[in-house]
Amino acid sequence: MIRQKEYGAERIWNALNKMVDIRKLILEKLEVIGEGFVDLSQILSDPYMLQYIAQHVYMLFAGKRVTKVLAPAVNGIPLATAIALTFQVPLVIARRTRNINVIDYVEGSYIGPSADIVTFYVPKRMIKRKDEVLIVDDIVRTGRTLRTMAKIVEKVKAIISGAVVLVGIGDSWKKEVNIPIEVIVQLPKTLK
Repeated sequence: MIRQKEYGAERIWNALNKMVDIRKLILEKLEVIGEGFVDLSQILSDPYMLQYIAQHVYMLFAGKRVTKVLAPAVNGIPLATAIALTFQVPLVIARRTRNINVIDYVEGSYIGPSADIVTFYVPKRMIKRKDEVLIVDDIVRTGRTLRTMAKIVEKVKAIISGAVVLVGIGDSWKKEVNIPIEVIVQLPKTLK
């Protein structure tokens, strides 16, 4: 009986997906500001849009085990929250600062655009060796943040289920990241 309900839900989802093109919906709501900047606030502040995207991601990763969702702070948190809720798994946020209440961290760093060191911190107890982690981010331009998230997961010897990004800009970032990534909307490197 449960299997029939799952199959019915999947059929309904597939029919809905044929009627509504998620990429087109996202493109209608994102705004290119200046050269190279994308404003996703209309998407990331719309709970219905977030639910729809989260369900889309759930179907993309159907059959894969996900026990945690990992996202870098700050902008991708609404999307990662919706995805974690849909998968019914805990959300882990990699922050750029340490919390005074936490002693042990797993950290990952990269050199930023102005030769500064960008570091993300995750409390050690949040991701365990047995976890299978889905990495979520709103935008990828260089791939450094995604690579850093992957390094954090690898440091605790957990498994990376994959990664999902709402918007990819250009494709030079692909050489930075060596994990399977689903990009929902791909934009050219030169935005106008």
